[in-house]
Amino acid sequence: MGEPMEAIDGNQPTDRPVDLALEDRIAPRARELFREQESAIFTRTNRLFSYLLLIEWVFGMGLALVLSPHTWIGARHQVHLHVWLAFLLGGALSIFPTYLCFTDPARATNRYILTGAQMMTCALWVHLTGGRVETHG
Repeated sequence: MGEPMEAIDGNQPTDRPVDLALEDRIAPRARELFREQESAIFTRTNRLFSYLLLIEWVFGMGLALVLSPHTWIGARHQVHLHVWLAFLLGGALSIFPTYLCFTDPARATNRYILTGAQMMTCALWVHLTGGRVETHG
């Protein structure tokens, strides 16, 4: 007629097939394990991209120091604006998202903020290199 009814764990036979009864007991644990694994992946990924953002900040400062370390306005010598942009703007783009990702690494909004900071860092690099095609990501 239908699926055979069997006793589960020595209890009385159920009116549902064995597979459905087992699925009801296993599904909550499976969801819990999935959430734990998902959270671990989000945490690892956020921290990885936070480190990457900090490395990009340091590299951007080095790029600015190599490409345009000084400017000459008449007889006056000063640090070029690109160096200050790389240091201050790059720091602002890197420190805040990194702080967020290390305080609450699995939160979705932190991933979005990190992504936005990554895009703005790319735009900063394009500016620092004078719009070179190689830096357009």
